This record gives sequence, C-alpha cells and structure tokens, in this order.
Amino acid sequence: MKIGTIRGIEIDLHYSTLVIIGLVGFYAANFYNQFVSNPTIFELIIVGIINGVILLLSILAHELMHSFVAQEEGMEVPKITFYLFGGVSSIDEEPKSPMSEFKIAAVGPVSSLIIGGSLLISLFVPTIFLEITYPSILAVTLLYMGISNIALGIFNFLPAFPMDGGRVLRSYLWHKKDNNLIDATKTASRVGKYFGYGMVAYGFFQMFFLGLFGGLWMVVIGWFLANSAKQAVQQTIMEVRLKEMKAKDMMHKYDVNVPAEITVNEAIKDYFMPYRRAYFPVTRHNQTIGILHAESVRDIPNERRDQVKVEEIMRENADIPVVGADEPGNEVLKKLKRAEEEPRIVRITNGETEVLGFVDKNDIRSALEVSQLFS
Repeated sequence: MKIGTIRGIEIDLHYSTLVIIGLVGFYAANFYNQFVSNPTIFELIIVGIINGVILLLSILAHELMHSFVAQEEGMEVPKITFYLFGGVSSIDEEPKSPMSEFKIAAVGPVSSLIIGGSLLISLFVPTIFLEITYPSILAVTLLYMGISNIALGIFNFLPAFPMDGGRVLRSYLWHKKDNNLIDATKTASRVGKYFGYGMVAYGFFQMFFLGLFGGLWMVVIGWFLANSAKQAVQQTIMEVRLKEMKAKDMMHKYDVNVPAEITVNEAIKDYFMPYRRAYFPVTRHNQTIGILHAESVRDIPNERRDQVKVEEIMRENADIPVVGADEPGNEVLKKLKRAEEEPRIVRITNGETEVLGFVDKNDIRSALEVSQLFS
C-alpha cells in the first residue's frame, strides 16, 4: 500500500508492518507499566500507539538516509517498503565502489544511533541539570524510544550480510580483494549465514532451555537472515554478469512478425499455434509498432476474435520500457523490475526509433546460462 512519496521515492506499507507496530506497542506498554504504578488501560493504549508510530518514523528516517546517500552516489531508489522485519530501500543496482557501499550502508545505523542519543539527551539533560519533570507518558516514551533506536543502530551494525553491518564488511573486503565484488559478497554472505544460524540456535536455546517464547522471534529473524544472505550472493552475481553484457546481446530477435491489420483469430491460427510463442512483434509498413502477447489474446471472448484486430489489443511501443542496444544488461533488468504491466517486457532500440528486439525474464535467464560457459 502506497502511503506517500519523498524525493521521488515511493513509500509502501505492507500489511505485515502492523505486526511489528503492535509488538512494539505491547512492549512499550509493559515498559510503561514497570515505571508507573497502577496505569489506566487508556494510558497503556496511548503509550503503545505513540511508541509504535515513533518507531515506524524512526525506521523511515533510517531508510531515507540510505536512499538519500544512494541518490547522491548516482543510484536510483524507486521505493522504500515497510514489512514485518522493518524497512528496506529498493536500490536498483550494486554500489559503484567500495567507498560508495560503505557510505550507503553506514549512514542508516548511524542515523538510528543519533536519533536514539538525541531522545535520551532530551530526557536526561533537562531532568538532571534543569530539574524539569516530564509527564510520565513523555518520559517513558523518550526513554523507551531512545533505547530502541540505539539498539536498532547497534543491531544493524552487526557484520551479518545483507544487513547494514554486513555491507560495511563487504565494502572492506571489496577493497581488499582487488575490487572483486563477487568474491567479497561470497565471503560476507558466509559470515551473514553464520550469524543467521547462530541466531536460530540461540532462539531454540531460549525456547527449550529457558522457557522464553521470545526465542521464536530470534529463530524467525535468524532464518530470514541466513536465506537473505544466500539470495544476495545470487543477486550480486547476476547483476555483475549482466553488467558485462550489452542489451543487444540479450534480446530475442524475432524473424516472425504479426501484421497489425489481421484479426485475433488469424493471429492465433497463423502465428501462436504453429510457432508456440508467448508474444510476437506487431508490424505495420515494415515497422515494429508494438507486441501481441498471448495474455491479451486470452482476454478476448471467442465470439469476438473474428471481429477484433491485432492493432486494437496490442501493447504499443510507448507502453513498453525501452533500453538502448549498447546499454549494459543490468539496465534491462532494472527496467524489467520496474515494469508495471504484466507480462514484463523491455524493447531494445538502436538509440532512435527502430526496434531491434525484445527481452523478457526468460531471455535474461538464457543470457545468464550462456555467460556461465565463458566464466
């Protein structure tokens, strides 16, 4: 669910975020109950809501700092997504250098530490040196959110890739390993998996030997971290390999085109059935003007397929993301990820208006498989 846009970055809220807000609110209310005698239910609810919202805003600040620095480093950040485990900035590509990686990764935890420290200073300096007494709800909120943000900053600095601290570790390894990003990622990923499995083991220890149900949360986070570390390696390898290719080397060159003026039934009979392809370029006067995909054909009722022409249901060039033939392959991947219309397809041009071919996810998979033959 989109909740806003900041500096061109879409802010999305997944429904699972409500779980973490609820948990933070519950623990904040318990924390308040330890400091205030006989609090009312209304006070506990207010404390829970306030702290849940403040933590969400703190995570937003954390992710925005990642995103702003990434933008300063020349990278595109289409959106930030909140979900069960916090937030994630969707940065479309790997950093361009070890220093770029370090700055982007480190700024998030540092911002959390600054927020936490500022909240604690706002609580203790006035109360100790100016003898100001805060209302209970405000005092407990400043204390709890201060501690929570500092804990968030410290936790994110753990060298567990792909967490922020793990990315700081990767930036160091990247620099030390002669700028070999793949080797640095593999090493950082192993460390991340060890941390993840360690958290899983500790969570089970808490549950079965200490009787703490909270250990389940540690198991879930650890398992998620270990799997994320594995996926991050695959993602990095894919991006590095694609960056070494050109878009024109990945595209599917179609030797069969569908005329725009024929009917849908004719397209099915003369093209889809004999060639068994998911889509075809559509041409008029020997120029490619769009594509006809099987999904579009499927939406037309059988009784109307003799009347509807291909040009009426085709996807026009203007609606298909475009990449220049000599641009790196990772640009194609970025455009595919951002494509809003399914199925996702990118057209490859000669830099002007001529369409040279198309790329979909299957073409990227094939290009990667071929690239392994030369690695």
